[in-house]
Amino acid sequence: MSIDEAGLLRVQELIEESYKNLEDTSIQQKAFQESLKYLGGLGEDEHWFCTNKLDALIKESLQLFMFSKSDALLWLKTKIRVQLGRCYSCIKHYHILKDEIETSYEGHE
Repeated sequence: MSIDEAGLLRVQELIEESYKNLEDTSIQQKAFQESLKYLGGLGEDEHWFCTNKLDALIKESLQLFMFSKSDALLWLKTKIRVQLGRCYSCIKHYHILKDEIETSYEGHE
């Protein structure tokens, strides 16, 4: 399945709504779940990291790293490993995205 632009926009809007309503756990949970669902529905040939189109969903999904030893985290790690094995652009953009995430969390510990 290639990128469903309408579905992507819907999930991105949900993520934006979750940022505006940080105290609403139901919106937070829905944004998280829909991000994982959308990424999981992408075809095996789809590159996650080559462009910034999926950045918001990837950032949302990385919350899984808070839950060590979960099946979902194992799934996400496997997907990221496959994605990083695709091309140099994926690797490069992954590291840019990772740096952005680390910078955004500095001082929030």
